[in-house]
Amino acid sequence: MNAKTLEALDTIRSGMSAAAYRAALGGSAMPPMQYDTAVPDDPIPFQEFAGLGIAVVFSRDGNKVDSVEFGPEFAGAINGIAIGMTGVEVEQRLGPCDRTWPMPHPNYVLIYDRPEYLRIDLSRTDERVITMYR
Repeated sequence: MNAKTLEALDTIRSGMSAAAYRAALGGSAMPPMQYDTAVPDDPIPFQEFAGLGIAVVFSRDGNKVDSVEFGPEFAGAINGIAIGMTGVEVEQRLGPCDRTWPMPHPNYVLIYDRPEYLRIDLSRTDERVITMYR
């Protein structure tokens, strides 16, 4: 992937139409559509950008972006937050979260609604950022 692709991916937001997503990426190479089949009768479409640690998850009908996931391979930062930072560092940069995940979850989940939605998952073992979602 090139810098242009990474720059284009930075503009992708939840709720964006699939057409706007494709237009934002322009001539960038699009990875093949894959399907999360955790629920076999209701697969979730996504595209994974190998080597960047970024996956774009779509609504079940594929018509809009549901979320953008930044995983362990992601080397950049979102709102100043990077994979591997501690929960204390996150709070120092962003302040207290607006809310936490409302249901039991294997990670600590911090949710910031302002200035835009950002979900940050912290490992329960060392309280470091392991995944982010926008």
